[in-house]
Amino acid sequence: MKKEVIRLSLIALMVFLIFSVLGYVHAFKYPDAANNLLMTAIEEMDFLFNFGSVQLFIFIFVNNTVKSLIMMLLGLAFGVMPLIFMGLNGYLLGGVVSLLGTDLGIKSVLLGVLPHGIIEISAAAIASGFGLFLGLSVIRKKSKQEIISIIKISLKFFLKFILPALLIASAIEVYLIPYIV
Repeated sequence: MKKEVIRLSLIALMVFLIFSVLGYVHAFKYPDAANNLLMTAIEEMDFLFNFGSVQLFIFIFVNNTVKSLIMMLLGLAFGVMPLIFMGLNGYLLGGVVSLLGTDLGIKSVLLGVLPHGIIEISAAAIASGFGLFLGLSVIRKKSKQEIISIIKISLKFFLKFILPALLIASAIEVYLIPYIV
């Protein structure tokens, strides 16, 4: 199981990276459309600007935790959702990096994304790997008991490794990134 989850996590990471490039290129080629989409997203999340650092930290941590957990468990639906989640998030990040890179410079944008993003994206890729493994278990017609056992193992791993990684990434994003950028 361990080797297969690692392999599937790497596949999820590759999907993220491929779609990041696609999002970057699309935003670069069609900046007006991408900018409109970004402005809409910012308007929908403008309430975050009223948060203090503790509230923002809690929001980011809970949001990332819930999305990663749901993505992992939705892998039971033949493993499709983890790949959609990784692709969509990669595409959005690529678009944001392209747009902001044009205004702020790519170095500043990468300094704002990479320190927490490496941890956060890795945690999401591992959660996706477990989700994909769950989906493959359904496709391979594993018994109900085997699938329940895999879910338990996945949840234990989530609590022991993914949750702390998301906690660290959230802390870096809220408390360290403002001093770097």
